Amino acid sequence: MKQDHIYTMFLKEEFFQTFTDRPVAKGDTTQTLLAIGVNSREEVDQMVKTATENGGSKYSEPRDYGWMYQKTFADLDGHQWEVLFSDMSQLPAEF
Repeated sequence: MKQDHIYTMFLKEEFFQTFTDRPVAKGDTTQTLLAIGVNSREEVDQMVKTATENGGSKYSEPRDYGWMYQKTFADLDGHQWEVLFSDMSQLPAEF
C-alpha cells in the first residue's frame, strides 16, 4: 500500500508520556529538526503563524530563494521545524 502523507500530532506532555516509558525531552535541547514541504507560500506562512500563536517560537529569519520559500519555528519542547514550499520549475540550472 502506497502512502503519500505524514501526519503530525502536537500533544500535551501528560498525554504524550502515555506513549513511552522514557523521559520526554525538555525545551533546553534540540532533539529533532523536521522539514515539511507544503503546497504554497501561503500555507508556509499559515502553519508558522499557527505554531507561534500557540506557544512556538521563531528561531531564524524566513528565507526566499525564488524557487524555495522557508520559515521556521521551534515547538514547546525545542524541536525545530522548517516549513517550506518549493517550485521545482523555478530551480536554477546551476544549483
